[in-house]
Amino acid sequence: MYRYLIIILILMKCSSSVEKSQEYKVGLTYTTLSPHHYKIISTGKASEEAIENEDDFKKKFTSCQAAKDMYLNKIKQLEPEQKMREYFAEVISQKNSSDFIYCQYIIEYKIPELEKK
Repeated sequence: MYRYLIIILILMKCSSSVEKSQEYKVGLTYTTLSPHHYKIISTGKASEEAIENEDDFKKKFTSCQAAKDMYLNKIKQLEPEQKMREYFAEVISQKNSSDFIYCQYIIEYKIPELEKK
């Protein structure tokens, strides 16, 4: 009798310690800090195929690729004349949800000013 009670208590403890995926808001926000200087927060979600197949590698890859595509497209909109945009984007942080369904980048984009001689 006690043996079953202990097993049930252990199972209840294990099931409650599994971390649920934090609900991230998929999309992008940005702040203009100065001319040609932006802070961008971009959050992507994994592909439905990766989620259905429960493939952690694909979930992480597709969610981060979605977030990256969003921030690169936003930079392209904000700085259409700038050619090598990716070189001016610095990743401040990158994090994934515990189940890899969501990926969030915080980017600082700044074109360095040319020094006048």
